[in-house]
Amino acid sequence: YVTASYGMGVNYVSPNDVADAAMVVLLDRKTHRNKIYSLTARPITDREVAKQLSIAYGVEIKHIELGYHDYVKSIESRGLPHWLAKDSAAFEKMKASGIDEDPRLYTKDLENLIGRKPESFIDYLRNTESQRPGKRFPEKPKDVSGKPLPVLVESNSTAGGVILAGH
Repeated sequence: YVTASYGMGVNYVSPNDVADAAMVVLLDRKTHRNKIYSLTARPITDREVAKQLSIAYGVEIKHIELGYHDYVKSIESRGLPHWLAKDSAAFEKMKASGIDEDPRLYTKDLENLIGRKPESFIDYLRNTESQRPGKRFPEKPKDVSGKPLPVLVESNSTAGGVILAGH
């Protein structure tokens, strides 16, 4: 899991919770008319993300922290277009700013709208019923002796998720 966020946490909000909040608002538009909600969750670091991805998928996913320019080179070395590398790196730069760790930005809006605690990152990964039907995590790569190989994962804002590489 290659990142350039310098260990800062990120506010990952489950798309399932966003959908639930949207349904609440859409089904009772009069109550929510002219209201603004800030949908937030507890920030987690990229190191935590790599650990939770490893647990959820049963394969070791290593976290590799790079500087901004090395991050761009890393993405481009995998054959991704320059614009995608720059866009992804810009997302990493935003993460590195630490803005997602500012406690003044966190609200109970999401919890209040959906009537429960928001889904954590690991809970989202385990909630396979909400993921795209028919999609499975790739088979665990193995070396010639049959031992599992580590999977390299790039964080990527444009793709809305992760890019698997190295197998």
